[in-house]
Amino acid sequence: MTLTATLDVDIVDGVAVFELHAENTGDTAATVQFPTGQTVDVTVREADSETLVWRWSDGQLFAQTLREQTVRPGETIRETVRWETPQAGDYVAHGTLTADARPTAETTFSV
Repeated sequence: MTLTATLDVDIVDGVAVFELHAENTGDTAATVQFPTGQTVDVTVREADSETLVWRWSDGQLFAQTLREQTVRPGETIRETVRWETPQAGDYVAHGTLTADARPTAETTFSV
């Protein structure tokens, strides 16, 4: 199974919008398993340190249900989350698909 992740960040009216893409870059279908209702997580840290400033999943509850999803070659899973109250600064975002394959991506951005 070959899932390759990328993470895009757009600042829209002061809100950071993160979109994680997990593309099946292999030649065969990939079946991923999610252990809960959560499909993605995004963390943000200050660009000049390891200080974590935001985690999308903090304070959220997720259904405890197992789920499978098949991703054909060339298909992409897309998940979007929003950080409503970012402070001005330079950051590094880290996005993870919370399936068993756990593809991750990282990007820098400024608010």
